[in-house]
Amino acid sequence: MNYLTIGQIKAKAMKSTIIKLFLSLVCAFYVVSCVTEALEIDRQYQIANMTEFDVRIKFYDSFSGNTYKVELKTNEVYNGDLLNYRSGNVQLDDGDSFFPSSAYKSSDSLTIFFDESKYALKYFTLSSPTKAIFSDPLERNPFRHGSYKKLKNEVFLFEITKADYDLALLCEGLCEP
Repeated sequence: MNYLTIGQIKAKAMKSTIIKLFLSLVCAFYVVSCVTEALEIDRQYQIANMTEFDVRIKFYDSFSGNTYKVELKTNEVYNGDLLNYRSGNVQLDDGDSFFPSSAYKSSDSLTIFFDESKYALKYFTLSSPTKAIFSDPLERNPFRHGSYKKLKNEVFLFEITKADYDLALLCEGLCEP
C-alpha cells in the first residue's frame, strides 16, 4: 500500500494552492487588460484675427447673462480656456455635435466687431443634449468643432478672415464703442 506522509500531503496542497493563485492572477490580469480605460485629453481652442482690421469679440452666456470681451489686432491669437476631457465619454472629433463653447466660458453666442464699422453675430442653441443649431454660415461658426483647423495634437484654430468681414453687417450706429 502506498501511504502519503503528512509532509507530502501538505506539499501537494501547497502546490495546488500556488497553481490556483497563479491561474487567478493570470485571469485577473487578462480581464483588466481587456478593459479600455478612457484617456484624459487636454484640448486647446484658439481664435486668430487674420484680417487687416482690429477686432473686438464680445462673448455672451445667455443662461447666466455673463459677458466678456477680447480684443485682437491683426495676426493676434486668443487662447480659450484649456479643456480637459475623458475620451471615453465624449465624441471629440465630431464636427456637428462637439461644442467648444466651454473654452469660451460656456458662451453660447458672440459678436465680432470689425474696427467699429461692421459686426458679425455667431451663435448656437441646443435642440437636444447632443444636437445643436448653428448660425450661418455653418463652416464659419466658432462654436462648431468642424469649423476649426487642427494645428497639432489637441490644438485647434478658428481664423477670422476677410470672408467674415465681407459677410458682416454694417454697424449703422449699432456697434458699441
